[in-house]
Amino acid sequence: MKLKTFSDSFFNLFFFSVALLCLVGISSFETMAQKSGNDFQTSFAPDASVQPVAISGNVTCKQLKDSNDPKFAHIMTSASFKIDEQSPNGTFTFTTGTQNGYKTELIGASEDSSRNLTIKSTGSIVNSFSSQKLITAVIVKGGNEGSNVYPYPSGTFMDTNLTTADTQNGISHVTFCFNDSINPTAAPAMVSGRIRDESGKPVARVLVTVINLSTGEYLQTQTDMSGRYRFENLPTGEDYLVRVYSRKYTFTSNNRVISLLEDLADFDFTAVQKESSLR
Repeated sequence: MKLKTFSDSFFNLFFFSVALLCLVGISSFETMAQKSGNDFQTSFAPDASVQPVAISGNVTCKQLKDSNDPKFAHIMTSASFKIDEQSPNGTFTFTTGTQNGYKTELIGASEDSSRNLTIKSTGSIVNSFSSQKLITAVIVKGGNEGSNVYPYPSGTFMDTNLTTADTQNGISHVTFCFNDSINPTAAPAMVSGRIRDESGKPVARVLVTVINLSTGEYLQTQTDMSGRYRFENLPTGEDYLVRVYSRKYTFTSNNRVISLLEDLADFDFTAVQKESSLR
């Protein structure tokens, strides 16, 4: 009788533990699915290889977009946010006006008071900035020696130690370029592409994830036998991270950021087989 009671108690405890673990697992999955865009921002800190491009005189985001310089080919719109004061400091919303005693100007995009940008600067140095919009370039102007332009082809939410071209004088203004739609369409859009290996052979069963960087919401799918994937009904006017993963392959670029303004096809990736999977 005592053995039966012990056995019953053991199995009851075992099944309770399994159920508890399942609930924890479900809760963890739901928490991951509900992460906000801020939780992904630290993945976009630029590496040390980002170097400034010196340009004479004043320059705007529109001029960078319209230029033939391949360093700025990733800038797709004229959207810009300019803090037109010396050595700005503080937190600013993406609106035109006077904020914290500084003049701000938003060009080529709708005003957005729900997102902000924080900047710290002293003298001729932007010590740091962090933004709730994905930044494609930063223009730092000071003195008479032109502008230093910091390009971010993959986009960034933050950086440190940006300087003017004229280090003898302080910052006169800082402009942040970002890809944004002036009149975002209400119609959703799709993203599709194909994954092939270096020989051009399609790669199936690659996990593809698209993450809305504003909300943290994400969708996942796998490539089919033709190496194709497709996401539909994605809200436009938003920034997305498209990430690919496979146990057998690495990728020349497995994390790519897009600003979705319309349907985007042929968003392809190239897979490189891992050495361990060749053995």
